[in-house]
Amino acid sequence: MTPITDHRSSAMYASPILSAMKRSFNLLLPVLLAGSVAAQTATDVCNYAAGNQYTVSSSCVAQTFNKPAAFTHTFLPTGCGATTNNDAWGWFTATGTTTNITYTPASGNPRMHLFDGACGSLNQLSCANAGGNGAAETISYGTTIGVNYMIRIQSANNNVMNGTLCIWSPPVNDDPCAATALTVGTSCTSIGGTNVSATATSGIPAPGCAAYSTADVWYTFVAPAGGSINIETAAGTLTDGGVAIYSATACAGTFTLLNCDDSNGPGNMGQAQATGLTPGITYYARVWGNGGATGTFTICAHALANDNPCGATALTVGTSCTSVSGTNVNATGTTGMVVPGCAAYSTADVWYSFVAGATGSIALETSAGTLTDGGVALYGATACGGTYSLLACDDNNGPGNMSLVLYNGLTPGTTYYVRVWGNGGATGTFNICAYSLP
Repeated sequence: MTPITDHRSSAMYASPILSAMKRSFNLLLPVLLAGSVAAQTATDVCNYAAGNQYTVSSSCVAQTFNKPAAFTHTFLPTGCGATTNNDAWGWFTATGTTTNITYTPASGNPRMHLFDGACGSLNQLSCANAGGNGAAETISYGTTIGVNYMIRIQSANNNVMNGTLCIWSPPVNDDPCAATALTVGTSCTSIGGTNVSATATSGIPAPGCAAYSTADVWYTFVAPAGGSINIETAAGTLTDGGVAIYSATACAGTFTLLNCDDSNGPGNMGQAQATGLTPGITYYARVWGNGGATGTFTICAHALANDNPCGATALTVGTSCTSVSGTNVNATGTTGMVVPGCAAYSTADVWYSFVAGATGSIALETSAGTLTDGGVALYGATACGGTYSLLACDDNNGPGNMSLVLYNGLTPGTTYYVRVWGNGGATGTFNICAYSLP
């Protein structure tokens, strides 16, 4: 920078205060000038410089892009009415696999061309000239994340053409093959998400709930050992959404809808569960806004640890009742085995196992937490995924309206299974213990 020269009388700076102000200003001025260089400004020639780099947003955010009369013709592309009229240039770095570019003129009839490559060897990718005078032009192109792209704008004549340029990409996880991986925890640990500017995924069965129409994003998770999962969303700026869980042969393969939920999560957000999943296999979750709404949200995936028999929690058989806490909140109904037949069983069961002691007898006792009316059933089984035999079922022989099963004739050393649920589908917390009878 050229030094600032003071031509005024030194008498003006006789005051120590004024001298200090002058020194401060001289130090600050270069900072102020440097800050003004960062604004986006179209250039007369192709140039990958910081000053004409335009920002890629998650939605259409207008940025100034003007072609002054002083600009000249510097490059002649092909197609879309390109001529030797004056042109203006800007560029961006792709942040997604699809990028949308819209130029909106204040007046004039723009032509827009998109390139990649160096300025001396540009490779034309696409162009747009669909509108007339004053009409916006848009290019949507499949871009590569991290690659630089150049935009050329010209008008139908050499007049001044002022306007705005917006560049935006759908979320990175707009398609299943770019799905965001969720870590499956033992409780909900949320990450942020958005479906702003997302598109509709075609060729996959429609969810069938939460008024799905468009703007979906995708997540994956690996099924935990117990084979059960809970996918939970919570509101951000998106306050009404849906969640669907799919199995798939591959990210671009055949998808099968397993479950869909509209508003079982907090507020009007979705919360979907699935059981019977194959541990270690990758599954997919689809999130969207009810009726096409878009916005931000949070999402988590957590295992329903003892939601099915092969994920049963092991109970230690004591000589008296030593309880452990349990919950059937977010649990699903187990299919393919004998229905308990008591305590109005319908859904939301959880499972426990124990090894029969030397006496061959057992007491299974539950007590209330937030679940105050529950049922307990005792089963023999060939294996956790095998054939089950119902041995006993109890509604409310325990404390209050909770359950107590007493049973003799078990085979010592053999594993048995215990099913716990809420009367009529109720959910909540409870306590449970297993002890031998005298």
